Amino acid sequence: MVSPLLDNVRANLAQLRAEGDIAKGRTDWGHPHITARGPTGTEVASCIHDAEIGIVAKTGKPVPGVAGQAAYELVTSVMQLTSNGWKQADQTVEADKCAIS
Repeated sequence: MVSPLLDNVRANLAQLRAEGDIAKGRTDWGHPHITARGPTGTEVASCIHDAEIGIVAKTGKPVPGVAGQAAYELVTSVMQLTSNGWKQADQTVEADKCAIS
């Protein structure tokens, strides 16, 4: 990842740690495919099954809200070519956008 996405992920992980929350479960990344190419990056999309949920470590129960629930999600990432290879520059996650089979 590159900034600012990398900075946001680091901040979210620090917040989880400060709140005493953990994540458990697996994510099936589906079948990523290129949806657009442009001068600033390449867009990659995939319908994923995100069964990784937030857990309150003290109680072992899921955190309230969407972070505590498994979901099918459309994940769209913008990838940038850097001197060290392809890096993720941006990402959107949308629930209820995937056909569940």
